[in-house]
Amino acid sequence: MKIGDNKLNHLRGVAEYMYQNAERFGLEPEEAFVLGMLHDIGYINDRAAKREIPDLTNTGTVGHEWYGAELLKNMGLRPDFVNAIRYHGTDPKNVPVFLHCPAMELLWEADMSIDKYGRNVGFGGRLADIGHRYGYDSDAYKTASETILFLKERARNRDVDEKTQNAVPDKRPDIWDKYKEREEDGEHEL
Repeated sequence: MKIGDNKLNHLRGVAEYMYQNAERFGLEPEEAFVLGMLHDIGYINDRAAKREIPDLTNTGTVGHEWYGAELLKNMGLRPDFVNAIRYHGTDPKNVPVFLHCPAMELLWEADMSIDKYGRNVGFGGRLADIGHRYGYDSDAYKTASETILFLKERARNRDVDEKTQNAVPDKRPDIWDKYKEREEDGEHEL
């Protein structure tokens, strides 16, 4: 399958957003850029793009997120990036909390800010873009809405330095540390 120009523009826009905001999440800008460029790589498989690949239990199908994550996992991409790709199209409430990490949250934020043309349109513009393309009652729209609500809640729970507008780490238990512990125990994915 050929990845079209709109998808390439979206990938580039997400990657640039992630590069510009990586340090706010404690990530290396170059690595965040690569994650942004790869997050929709699963679209190279026509069946994944159409959600026609059976899941492991043969009770449903998986889409580009899971296909791309498996492809990149087999190529040795680091586990937190693999999981960020695997779950970037999933309502955050349905992602195990121990998998939430800075890379995943930045990817959600970037993907929900950049439209299909690669423009930073913010959450409202992206939600309108998704609603227009897939329908306002579609699963894609509902998931995007829930993701944006999650991101806004996370932003409300962070302290912000008013002078620099840089996010300060929030005061909740550090999920990233829990993720690292599980990764060390070999439990970094479902």
